[in-house]
Amino acid sequence: MQQTVHSEPDVASDSVTGAPRRRVWLWGTNNPHIAEESWLLRGIVVLQLVAILGVAVLTLTSFEIWARLDEHAHYDYVETIADQHVLPNLRAHGKPGKLEMGRHTYEAFQPPLYYLAAAPLLKLSHVEHTRVLILRTFDLLLLLGALYATWRLAVVVFPDRPLWPFAFGLMFFLLPGVIVRSITISYQPLATLLSVVFLALLFRADRAPRDEANRWFLAAAFTFGLAMLTTLLTAPLGVMFGIVALRRLWRDRAWRTVGVFAACGVMLVALLAPWLAFNEAHYGSLTSFSTARTLQQPLINPDNHNYTVSEAPRIARVWIREAFLPNEWVVFVVTDHALDQVISLMFYLLVLLPVILVIVRPRTLLVDSAWYLALPLAISIVFLEATTITANWPTFARYLYGAGPAWLLFVYVAVRQALRHWAAPMTVLALGTAGAGCLWIQAGVRYF
Repeated sequence: MQQTVHSEPDVASDSVTGAPRRRVWLWGTNNPHIAEESWLLRGIVVLQLVAILGVAVLTLTSFEIWARLDEHAHYDYVETIADQHVLPNLRAHGKPGKLEMGRHTYEAFQPPLYYLAAAPLLKLSHVEHTRVLILRTFDLLLLLGALYATWRLAVVVFPDRPLWPFAFGLMFFLLPGVIVRSITISYQPLATLLSVVFLALLFRADRAPRDEANRWFLAAAFTFGLAMLTTLLTAPLGVMFGIVALRRLWRDRAWRTVGVFAACGVMLVALLAPWLAFNEAHYGSLTSFSTARTLQQPLINPDNHNYTVSEAPRIARVWIREAFLPNEWVVFVVTDHALDQVISLMFYLLVLLPVILVIVRPRTLLVDSAWYLALPLAISIVFLEATTITANWPTFARYLYGAGPAWLLFVYVAVRQALRHWAAPMTVLALGTAGAGCLWIQAGVRYF
């Protein structure tokens, strides 16, 4: 009897401590401050999550098949792998300006990870319409994964009060352009997910003690390799890795750290090697972008315009509307002045305002690692501008989406630090959320 009396509390104790441990593992925190946040903030977060899920399902079921921005070509990439068990390839001697589909889809130059991951799902059906919905559902799951990764990034960077920055991050996922490009078939949702996961892992590596940092660097390098196997447009993340690696080398000054970074490089090469070898065998180069550019040049740059550095501001201005609206909806701005005004307000609120606040108070960049959150977008913009100018290959705002969640977390820091009153971030959060809702109402109603 005495043993029984003593064993029951032990069992109860395990059950009590087990649940919090599982919660910490799942959510990354057991911070009691989350439950203490204002009902208004928690209500906005719930509203944002419900709205994101609602418009995502609406897009999945009701957006046109095929979405005009390459959805059919991305689908053919997946279908070729699923049905023919080979990677598609470009016709090296194809007719320039003719966009082929099927096994020679014009998107065949893209890295294969997204398409390899999606291909087994097509075994569930051989009906084309059903297959499209299956792949869009897969993209929806990847989008939800990106939401979760954004929460974990907020927890890592803001362990004391993660709900505020997370609410700011959700504004990004509410944008119609982000939802449409994340749900219609393409590599974009996987690229966004992996980019956010990478930034969270790299931040852990930067802040961890020496003995723990190595495993976080290895995990970040592995995630970066997967991101590069999804799209080479994630290459700017490598700059972030380099900056944090140099910071770690300066602090540790140990050969073991050098060895870890060497292992990271070997891992990256090993992940990319099979795809690079495929390209070398088919196109005689490590990537097929030169072939893709030759085939698509008459369509993407029909006038053979030679971009110059002086055009960089104009290139960036073109991205503003595309960042908030899907390309299929940008045409609505021409006839709807109110829609254009909402986009301008969102741009001023979420881009110009934080930049101005940081210029006025540069020390903001040192608070809560604000520089770390802002730098991915800045590097990505420079990378895309350079790509457009050097390759005469037009780029689009959607290529910046991987850096979007981190930027919105930076917006929170900039507003909170500069204006100091809780009403300031709440105002920006409310206006940004309402603005995204207005974009859906004004443009979405006309489309659907």
